[in-house]
Amino acid sequence: MFKYFVMLVLASAMAMPVLAEVDTVMGPHQGALNFNVSGSYTDVNNYGKTTSFNGGLNYFFTDAIAGELGLMFNRFEDDFGTDESTTYMLGAKYYFMPKPENKFFPFLGARFGGVTGSDMTDETVWMGVLGVDFFVAPNISITPEFDYGQYSNGDSDNFFRFAFGLTYWFK
Repeated sequence: MFKYFVMLVLASAMAMPVLAEVDTVMGPHQGALNFNVSGSYTDVNNYGKTTSFNGGLNYFFTDAIAGELGLMFNRFEDDFGTDESTTYMLGAKYYFMPKPENKFFPFLGARFGGVTGSDMTDETVWMGVLGVDFFVAPNISITPEFDYGQYSNGDSDNFFRFAFGLTYWFK
C-alpha cells in the first residue's frame, strides 16, 4: 500500500504545473464547507509503520478559521504482525493568507480524538498539523500535510505522519 501512496504523490507532483493554470478558486472563506480524502503514512515509535485512509469535513467559521471532523482507518504493521483501528478526530485549522486571488493556502491546526481497535482500546490521540491546500481547479485542491502527535493510554507513543489527498470545496 505504501508504494501506491508514493506513486500518487509523485504523479500529483508532476501534474501540478499543468493543473495550476486556475484563475479563480473558492478557497477559505466564512461559511465554506469542504471534504478531504487522503492516504497517510505514519511512523509510530513502539508500533512500527502505519498506513491510513482518512476523511474529513471542514466548516469555516471565519475567513481563516475552520472546525474539522475527521475519521481515519489505520493499519499498523510491526514485527509481531498487523492490527487495524479506527480514529475519530475533532480539530481546528488556521489558514494563513486567506485571499481569494491565492491558489496556495497554508494552514496550521490541532486535532484531538479517540482510537478504537483490537490493541488500542480507549486510547486518545492528539496531533499538531501543518499543511497546504493547493488549488488545481476552482473547487478542488491537493492537500499535503505533516503531523506530529501522540497516542496515550497510560504509556505515550509519539508519531510523525505525512498525509496526501484531495479536497473538494462545496461553497
